[in-house]
Amino acid sequence: MKAMLRTRINDAQQNKDQGNIQVKHKNWNKALELYESGSAALGVVTAASGLMSESLRQRVSKLNIALNNNSALCYLKLDRYPEAEAHAELVLKEEKSNYKALCRRASARIQQKQHAAARKDLEKAKRLYPAKPEAKRMLNQLAATTT
Repeated sequence: MKAMLRTRINDAQQNKDQGNIQVKHKNWNKALELYESGSAALGVVTAASGLMSESLRQRVSKLNIALNNNSALCYLKLDRYPEAEAHAELVLKEEKSNYKALCRRASARIQQKQHAAARKDLEKAKRLYPAKPEAKRMLNQLAATTT
């Protein structure tokens, strides 16, 4: 069973790495397909988390966060905002202060005219990571478009 879990984890990692290559070439659909395939492989692994060591559980969590964050990016690029928001929320369930997920969910919410919710995400991101410029830039843009 543990060998099967490791195989699934390795498959998911390979899908993520191949998806990242597709993102560099702006092949959003192909990248998304790879990320989603990686997430599906991890689904079985997550269900068997009781069989894993703590370090393996952390590796799976980190990989799952990356796959969902990357899927959120692809959905944003494909103008599929509800799906982008949903994937960012999956990340935030595992890691409440994930900067990329907060910004991506805010982007999706802005496109869906959910400005108050987007502002809340961006203010949280800015408060948690004051040195990172993206949330501040997005807040300024949001203020300019909603006044």
